[in-house]
Formats: sequence, structure tokens, C-alpha cells
Amino acid sequence: MTSTLPKLLVILLLLTLYCSIQTVANTTIPVHCHPHQAEALLQLKSSFVNPNLSSWKPSTDCCHWEGVTCDTSSGQVTALDLGYYNLQSPSGLDPALFNLTSLRNLSLAGDI
Repeated sequence: MTSTLPKLLVILLLLTLYCSIQTVANTTIPVHCHPHQAEALLQLKSSFVNPNLSSWKPSTDCCHWEGVTCDTSSGQVTALDLGYYNLQSPSGLDPALFNLTSLRNLSLAGDI
């Protein structure tokens, strides 16, 4: 029995180490919006007349702005849902919209 005790301790130590590594690997590291993505969104905002997008402020994380969805692992903007903000852009949307290269969903139309 005394010869199995060291083996058991080694197995227990390895199991503890494995669980610790898994916990660290599964910990979510917050990813923030890329500065060029925020800049593109602010340029887009400037193309609207009196936009009611109060959370869209420079030097803040654009992943937390109204209507913006980001990929949680890359920080890239993947969706814009601005249909309910009654946005108007008489001169058209700013081409900065095309700088959002990970954009998969865009909604600018509200309920009619």
C-alpha cells in the first residue's frame, strides 16, 4: 500500500494542474472594439442628421454602443441594428461603412 501512495499523489497533482489550466483557458478575456472600427462608426454617425446615438462617443468601447454588436473574440463589429433610431442621411451614408469589413448584418429600416 505504501508504494501506491506516491503514485496516487502524482495523479492527484496532475489532475489539479489540468483543472487549473482548463479554468484559465476557459476564462473570457474582454475584447474591446478596434479603434479603426470606432472611427468608422463615428464617421457613419456624422452622416446622419441629428442622430440620437448618445452612447456613440469617442474614446469609449464601441462594442457597447447602441445598436452595435461585436464578435466577442475579435472585437470586430459584426452587426448594426439602427432601424429604430429614425436616422436620416440626406447626402447618403458615409463610405466609412465599408471599413467595417466583418459586418454581417445591417439594419437601418424601422417598423413602417
